Amino acid sequence: MKNKKFRIIISVLTVIFCVGTLAVFAEKSASSSGKKSTAPHARKDARVKINILKMSDKELVDYLLSEVPEANKKVKVMGMTALVTGETLDLRDEHCRYVCLGTNHKENFVREIHYYISASGKIYEYDPIGDGYNIVNEK
Repeated sequence: MKNKKFRIIISVLTVIFCVGTLAVFAEKSASSSGKKSTAPHARKDARVKINILKMSDKELVDYLLSEVPEANKKVKVMGMTALVTGETLDLRDEHCRYVCLGTNHKENFVREIHYYISASGKIYEYDPIGDGYNIVNEK
């Protein structure tokens, strides 16, 4: 009787291991082929934090332009330039990186619109009239 229970337990554990291995393999195959995996653990949760601290300046600007249509328009249509200075700010209990849009003149760069991108993916725009920060994307 003990031997039969032992074999059943081993069989169940083997099946669990195989299913887990197949799910990991499916996720790796999908990511290397550019397709999305259908494995349940591979689905991305919308609340997963982006890692802004590890993003390059270009990735940070690309993220801003993909999330804020107005910023995209100002850069792509109106000819403004995005500048990442390396400045950071702790805003509403989140560490944020600074990106500004402005115009590049021969003598200097004029900062016109100030954005702060948080670790959770929220993008804040500085409001100079109200001296505050407004969320400009919904994360």
